[in-house]
Amino acid sequence: IGGRSIFNFGKKSSDTYKYVAKNQIIKPKMTIKAELNLFKPKIMLQNLVSSKIRIVGCFDEAPISFIKEDNEKPIYMLTFDTITNIYLKDLRYARFILGILLSELTTYYLRDIILVRATLTLHLDKKYLQKIPIVDPDNSQLNEIDSIVRKLEAFVQEKQQLYPVKARERPKWENPNHQDYHDYKELVDELNEKIYDLYNITSEEIAFIKAQLTEFGKYY
Repeated sequence: IGGRSIFNFGKKSSDTYKYVAKNQIIKPKMTIKAELNLFKPKIMLQNLVSSKIRIVGCFDEAPISFIKEDNEKPIYMLTFDTITNIYLKDLRYARFILGILLSELTTYYLRDIILVRATLTLHLDKKYLQKIPIVDPDNSQLNEIDSIVRKLEAFVQEKQQLYPVKARERPKWENPNHQDYHDYKELVDELNEKIYDLYNITSEEIAFIKAQLTEFGKYY
């Protein structure tokens, strides 16, 4: 799949995927990059970032197939270069990391500090991602953020069944005029609050960040 096949916290329907014969992908000798892509769960982020800077991504942990002759080795979604993959040594942190990356705080930090409000399309590669500071959470913080991200994943999975998202569309529930927007925003706001708490951001700083983010429409 490519960047057009994912949205925040989930994947679009299979009509946005491309299909490749297994024998063209699974070979006796594969590069480390190819093996990671095919055989490891991962955070998937849209690689192309437009002038309205934000990170779009989801966590892919469900195998889509298995290699039976290799002790049921799991096969995961194969991604094209329009997706940036993040692999984790400890999968307990996957949804925690995803929650941080999709938060208001990171959107502001990426847009104004790392990319300095660039107006050209950019590639969300390692050189930018590694500049995002990640707090080492305690167990309570880790579990709280993981729990909210799981709720968001369940929400978007249910809505994707009701309102399938086409390849170049944004999900309908992200539109303020949609009937499910309020429920979605409640969960997103809860996630943002936990991320602000995690980084010890004050109420004055939160107000400043939110004010900056409302400039998207005016600035571009």
